[in-house]
Amino acid sequence: MEELIPSNQLYIINEDSPRRSCHNTRGESNIYLTTVNNHMLADVTGWEIAEVESASDHNILQFDYDLEADKLNEGNAPYLKYIIK
Repeated sequence: MEELIPSNQLYIINEDSPRRSCHNTRGESNIYLTTVNNHMLADVTGWEIAEVESASDHNILQFDYDLEADKLNEGNAPYLKYIIK
């Protein structure tokens, strides 16, 4: 992961939290990484581990994504959208 994330120009948006993303009888841990590319980085806010209960021993991760900002940048973004090989 240490090589994969920077080599693909990805950023981890996880934030510190007193809550843990996974909990079971053996303990608690944060096992998830939420990654975005540089075009999404400025549009993602409010990442958190939700306080709502789930039917699993994995908690729900949530964040906000500004779709309007993405539409404004769509015409100006000279980045690769599809890999066809």
